[in-house]
Amino acid sequence: MNGTKPCRLLPLATSIRTPPLSPARDISPSIGDAADESVSTDVKISSKVRALVQQIKSCPTEKHVVFSSWTSSLDMVERGLAAVPVASVRIDGSVTPVNRAHAIDQLRSNPNVRVILLTISCGACGLDLTAASVVHLLEPQWNPSLEDQALARVHRLGQTRPVTTFRYIMRDSFEEHMLKVQDRKKLLTTMLLSDNAAIQSLQDMLSDNQG
Repeated sequence: MNGTKPCRLLPLATSIRTPPLSPARDISPSIGDAADESVSTDVKISSKVRALVQQIKSCPTEKHVVFSSWTSSLDMVERGLAAVPVASVRIDGSVTPVNRAHAIDQLRSNPNVRVILLTISCGACGLDLTAASVVHLLEPQWNPSLEDQALARVHRLGQTRPVTTFRYIMRDSFEEHMLKVQDRKKLLTTMLLSDNAAIQSLQDMLSDNQG
């Protein structure tokens, strides 16, 4: 891994639902060209997915990983990418280990396959996604370590390019609150780790003095 580009937040002007990417009313996103007919005419998808498809289209030389908690959201992304068209493969809980390996091989070796879609519970464990260099997180997680584990699939040993991460956040929604909760959890974890390191250092010093 040669470096990491800063994470970018993509705020979107639409309402949150569960799952958060249910077909949206005609609300234009604040990111990208929502009026792109190749996306909006043939496929009725949310403004968040429109922004995602536009972002992928704007990086045609890169390969992309899309994480979501919801298979229904991945269904919508698949339809949006197919309308462009952009070829993609997919891994979720219904995909067998053999087909998972095939999907990753397609991402790595097939120049026409530019996107892999994953449920974050599957993508957070044991996969090598270093063929991609752009990561898209469609919604925040209550547990930030789950996101970290998913991102590590792309940042792991063997990655030779900087990795860019995009987070898609609904403006004025509960997702913004979730980000604040994430920040508090990360700060608490950092404080606890720092305190433990300080305690261990003090114990080591006392042990050396007694010896």
